[in-house]
This record gives sequence, C-alpha cells and structure tokens, in this order.
Amino acid sequence: MEQFQVARAPVHVPAPATNLVPQVPKEPRVSLLKKFDGDRTKLRNFVNQVRLVLRLQPHKYATEETQVGLIGSLLTGIALSWFSSLLEKDSPLLANLDQFLEEFSRTFGERD
Repeated sequence: MEQFQVARAPVHVPAPATNLVPQVPKEPRVSLLKKFDGDRTKLRNFVNQVRLVLRLQPHKYATEETQVGLIGSLLTGIALSWFSSLLEKDSPLLANLDQFLEEFSRTFGERD
C-alpha cells in the first residue's frame, strides 16, 4: 500500500502583542494652588481646590499617601509646621486622607 504525505502549509502564529497595558486617559494639567498658611477663613476654599485637583488627576494622586503629600506640599507657615510634626512622628494620618482632613479642619477650621 502506497502512502501519500500531505504537504502542510506553514502555520503563521502571530507574535504576542507587546502593548497590552491599558491606555490611561491623559489627565488635564492643573495649576498649582496657592499655599495655605493656616488662615482659618481660607481653609474651606483650599480644601475644595485640593479635592478638585484629586478628582481631575486620580492617577497622579492614586494613593491616600500621595493625596496627603500633595496637601503637605501646599502648606506654609503655621500649617506647614503642623504638618512637619506629623511627618517627624510618622503619623498614621499621613496614610488616611479622610482622617487627615478631619484633623486638619479641626486644627485650622473656623471656630464658633
């Protein structure tokens, strides 16, 4: 019995895609905020401006540490002194935005 071999065409296997990382939408540029110096009358506007930056640039400030760090970088005067003491003792507030803002508001917010 005679055997026939069937010629097979080479199979083309595409190379794996090298760019499978999902594209992150480009975040808008945001002007740096005016530094907060501890003036109680300016706290609300400062916090709202920070919240806006965090909404517009969620990938840039993806962790609570970077969010609190942004705030710390925007402080001066007595507010910076307060923040520096948190840094020096490695306060857990530095890793929790909500708790940080609560203490920040308690310290620098308007009082009755």
